[in-house]
Amino acid sequence: MQAQTLQALETKATTLEEEMRTLGCQNETYQTSLKQAQESKAETERQLAEALELQAGLYTREVALQVQVTGLQELLKADAEIQKDLKDRCREQADKTERLEGEMATQAKAMDLLRADYDKLQVEVSRLRVEKEALEKQVRE
Repeated sequence: MQAQTLQALETKATTLEEEMRTLGCQNETYQTSLKQAQESKAETERQLAEALELQAGLYTREVALQVQVTGLQELLKADAEIQKDLKDRCREQADKTERLEGEMATQAKAMDLLRADYDKLQVEVSRLRVEKEALEKQVRE
């Protein structure tokens, strides 16, 4: 009977250790995904800064063109279209940044849950090892 209990505990400990390894792999995957999201966010912010610099340059250029002769009005229209496109890209970049921040928050929550599960499993494995040692001691006696 004790041998069966010991065998069952060893099987359960092995299963828990496999689950811990699986959680470790999942944790690594989440870490990689989080790092990629952070890198993507940094790239998005860099592109947003470039777009804002371009937009600032366009505003300066627009003021200079308004001072010039009336014949340059067609050029101002073209600049207004470019400005509109830049604003659209800025909005898209801001939306993308917001989505990435949401994904990062979700992944951070998932990682917290994984850490909690991992800690629980470690406690359970430790408890099972103590039980196993006690049962082995009983079997030897």
